[in-house]
Amino acid sequence: MSENEVIKSLLLAAAPEKYDEIMILWTQYEPNFSLREDCRDFSLSVIFGSVVFDHKSMCQMWLLGFAAQKAFHAYSPLITLSNLQNLPISTDSLPDDATQKKQLKQFSSLMDDIIKIKSMSDISEFVWPANVPHPEQGKPKDVDGAMIFDLNCISGAYCFLHELQHIRFGVDGTGLDVYQEEHACDKFARSMLLDDIEKYSESSGYDKGIVTSKRAMSIGLASFLLLAITSKERWGQTDTHPKICDRIYNLTNELDLRDNDYFWLYFGSLALGIAYYHSITINPMVASNIKEFCINIIEDLDAST
Repeated sequence: MSENEVIKSLLLAAAPEKYDEIMILWTQYEPNFSLREDCRDFSLSVIFGSVVFDHKSMCQMWLLGFAAQKAFHAYSPLITLSNLQNLPISTDSLPDDATQKKQLKQFSSLMDDIIKIKSMSDISEFVWPANVPHPEQGKPKDVDGAMIFDLNCISGAYCFLHELQHIRFGVDGTGLDVYQEEHACDKFARSMLLDDIEKYSESSGYDKGIVTSKRAMSIGLASFLLLAITSKERWGQTDTHPKICDRIYNLTNELDLRDNDYFWLYFGSLALGIAYYHSITINPMVASNIKEFCINIIEDLDAST
């Protein structure tokens, strides 16, 4: 199967309700997706009208999904306890449970791996972590692994939808500056995954709220990818991209979810994990409203640059 067919299948699986729209885009723009040889840095961008990516960068995205789950297992009990008992937590609030401590240590190790891979020119140089299944093994059989697999796939679809919108802008033209275009591509990808969930829910029988949370978690994961692969000194605005946290704010501002939705627990756990990994101080606060708690952490991440 060609790269074009693989990516099209990925998008259709991530948002089945968008079948007609995706097929029209494929016919109208004839997007080309090209798997290049591994190279240093992170590779997923539009080059001369084609979306170019490499295996190494896909592995980084895969590892982040497993790292995020480690952060979730480490921090979600603390956030839940804070919410229920009005207990303040911060980056100094390390898990008491031995299993949770192990999860946090594994999160940091996987974050190290993601950065390490970025400097390699070939994924074959990388020693794969024993506690993470390889992508070529397919969908894990355990519940936790299967959840990560689904989130990774939808997160990947979001990233490729973002690049697809760049292709459309390249064909149709745009009066947007580089920062506005990045935000517009993010918005397109979010819309493709979130706008017609009710239609999918009605046809599939899946609960709309659960589907929305799952897809939002995947988009959140993709948003945190930028924080994971970018050096902290470059989290702010660059010559080609807006501030990473501004892009995350756009997501949190647009989501139509309850303030204590499961998404915020996942999102907050990953945000705390990122802060812990980069030694960014999060002052003690109570997660009485988990959405507000999450946004406060993002503000602290933003202020650290």
